[in-house]
Amino acid sequence: MTTDSLAVHLGTSAAIPVKRATAEEKEENVKTLNKHRLDYAKEHNIGNMHEVSYDSGLEKIAEEMGASCKIKQGSYILISIHLTTSAKFIEKRIVDFDTKEESAKGFNEGRLKYAKDNNIGNMHELSFDSGLENIALEIADSCKIGKGPFIIVSKEQFHEKAKEIMHPLQTQFACMKLDKPCPEINVEEGFCLYGPSNEKFSKKLIKKGALGSHCDHGVADNGLCKAGPKSGSNSQLNFWIFAVIAAFVMIFY
Repeated sequence: MTTDSLAVHLGTSAAIPVKRATAEEKEENVKTLNKHRLDYAKEHNIGNMHEVSYDSGLEKIAEEMGASCKIKQGSYILISIHLTTSAKFIEKRIVDFDTKEESAKGFNEGRLKYAKDNNIGNMHELSFDSGLENIALEIADSCKIGKGPFIIVSKEQFHEKAKEIMHPLQTQFACMKLDKPCPEINVEEGFCLYGPSNEKFSKKLIKKGALGSHCDHGVADNGLCKAGPKSGSNSQLNFWIFAVIAAFVMIFY
């Protein structure tokens, strides 16, 4: 079988020895990465997706980068660990769709880390939203996604759409575990909705600065921005309009 090479390395600083992954960690990293590549290939009908294997040569290059903080040219692509670790940090906590409080804590810890690592001053705190939960229930029942003030990310897409989880202006979420797969919308196990914006993540949404330095409605105890008031806002009005329409569709059709 044709394989590609992989090296996972955790660097600290030039003055501190780098951390070398154990054999078990390397094996788990390879297994996880190949699973996501397999899922992605199936979802997008890709016939030439290669298996990756751990490579000691790439590991040595990664160690040199971690020690020198310099990137050398070579036959490889470098991916920063900031976004991937923040997404993985969140995934471990909500992948099993635990309590709403634990899910919110997992989301916000990941968003806090990502904001600190990337100097984002307008990262907002997420809180569970019952309105989004009602929409999530309708999606789970019908296996159809309507338009509304939210972005949907399935469990299977947690790494592919990691940036949507780090959308700085989202303040609401609701997660749903499926009783049966919804192949029509490419959701097998479950998904999360993030609102109140349906605008996809982009760099233009980010305001650079120290944590909490660009918060229009104050700073929460954890350092993230507080959400603005719901009543009277256009996004909230649109939200309830969508919810009412969705309810009528469910009743009469």
